[in-house]
Amino acid sequence: MKPETPLQRRVYDFIRERISSRELLPGQQLPTEQELSEHLQVSRITAHRALQRLAKEGLIQRFPGKGSFVAETAATEAVPSNVCTAGAAPGQSGPGGLLGFICPAVSDDFGLGILTSAIARAEERGWSMLVSFTHQSQAAEEVAIRRAVQAGARGLLVNPVYAEYYSDELLSLHLRQFPLVLVDKHLDKIPIPYVSTDNRAAAYDLTKHLIELGHRKIGFISPGVTATATLEDRFVGYLAALEDHRIPYDHTLNLSSLPTGGGINCPQEPDVYQIIRRYLQEHPELTAVLTTEYVFAGIVCELCRELHKRIPEDLSVVCFDSPQSNPFMKFTHIEQQQAEIGREAVDMLLDLIQGEEPESPSLPLPGRLVVGRSSGSAPAQ
Repeated sequence: MKPETPLQRRVYDFIRERISSRELLPGQQLPTEQELSEHLQVSRITAHRALQRLAKEGLIQRFPGKGSFVAETAATEAVPSNVCTAGAAPGQSGPGGLLGFICPAVSDDFGLGILTSAIARAEERGWSMLVSFTHQSQAAEEVAIRRAVQAGARGLLVNPVYAEYYSDELLSLHLRQFPLVLVDKHLDKIPIPYVSTDNRAAAYDLTKHLIELGHRKIGFISPGVTATATLEDRFVGYLAALEDHRIPYDHTLNLSSLPTGGGINCPQEPDVYQIIRRYLQEHPELTAVLTTEYVFAGIVCELCRELHKRIPEDLSVVCFDSPQSNPFMKFTHIEQQQAEIGREAVDMLLDLIQGEEPESPSLPLPGRLVVGRSSGSAPAQ
């Protein structure tokens, strides 16, 4: 990285001071690079580099197609390793005891609804919640699990990070029969109770929607589908819809090599854009794509503007989750029952703590297809 210039420092200090003073709160959107450059009289590239540094330090998170946001942990530096407790004063737990909730991160498009609902449900039942963010690091996840258990958590809700192998700490908890419920994901062949969306049915519905609009060349964009059973289920749902409608599967239209979250705040970020750009350029026959994460839909949307493709006239884009606050594009998407996932996960966990077997160790909840402006009839060939 090039040495910092005084102008970059001006932008950096401007944002950091407002985060420290809580003028900018966790989850709040920052001014755009253009707005910063105009307000502070600096070039746009100067503003960009200052925001890059803030992202590298974990103070902000950057999402293509959405903007930059104050990180959930930016204002909690006094609390080690991204940990905070809800529902009780510091150092205390509720009358029922302490639960833990460990997840990669939360955002407006997905995660925040689950977390707030889980905290509210725990408090309703007299429990406090220790929350820890792992930022898609399996090492951080293992540290967070150990810390929560050492802090006295009597049960854990865990949304595991995407990884090639299961976390040793998760497997250890399962083998010790420690009360544990997975949220949003489940582990293939490991019978840990979980609550999530019925991802297979949801991906089937998205693909069927595109097929009913006349699309036959439908791409699939995702992190590696073997990373979790969740992604594998979405891929299986996509394949099932193609098969049921007698559309041959074209493996060249499957782009499943991307990092989760679009590689945001990771060294791979430029590569993600380049990979998706090359994919779109090499497949002019595509008339639609399904992305398993909203952030990829945002990147596709950005690149289509660059490549002079219109959405949905030239390319329809559908995805999982879509923030209501997005002013640029209302994506056709699967809306997950986040509030219900949070409530059911807490209830299942408390049943386990009390020695009661859940009625079912798995609870896949139906997603709802929301038709937006990003999908339309297939273009005439």
